[in-house]
Amino acid sequence: MFDFSKKSRESFLKRMGHDLKIKKESGWVNIRAIPERKLIDTENEVSATIYITADADEVLQGNHILLNGEVFEISYIDNDLSGLVDCYLSLIGDENGRTSKYV
Repeated sequence: MFDFSKKSRESFLKRMGHDLKIKKESGWVNIRAIPERKLIDTENEVSATIYITADADEVLQGNHILLNGEVFEISYIDNDLSGLVDCYLSLIGDENGRTSKYV
């Protein structure tokens, strides 16, 4: 894969992405990213993998993302060196007493 220019990445995410919030040291800030969901059906058991495609310069493993009213942690980043990365998300606990993605 070749490296997209910063301008190309911004243009692509502007057209295809959605506004999401990411928690940085300075607080919650907006980024453009493409939320995606992959369903996996194995022997009649279905699981969903949730990830976002984002600019590699804007995300780090461990960052928190606000998506559809829930807070996720970036648990793994798949970097193909194009400048766009797939960030695999894990639901974290919330103020309603849920302590993890497993209910």
